[in-house]
Amino acid sequence: MFVNKEQGEQRIAWEEICEIIATRSDQWIGNSIVLLITLNDGRTLTVPEDDSAWHDFAMKLPEHLAGAKPYEAWALQSAFSDEVPRIDVFRR
Repeated sequence: MFVNKEQGEQRIAWEEICEIIATRSDQWIGNSIVLLITLNDGRTLTVPEDDSAWHDFAMKLPEHLAGAKPYEAWALQSAFSDEVPRIDVFRR
């Protein structure tokens, strides 16, 4: 998996991911879904839905991470919940 960050593109192995939380970031106009990805070494990456890696990453979670919830199980709840949700998408 590749994630674009200010420091440049970073390659992250699926095996390094220990937790993924879906939440929402309230914007001036509308909301944005954000995935908080915690890695084995304690780092946390943020992947907002406007990131170029978003679509492929979100769709391939169940394929690469056994037990990960499919997109349909968490995306709408993240986007339209009355409160800012913290939805467990994956946990090792």
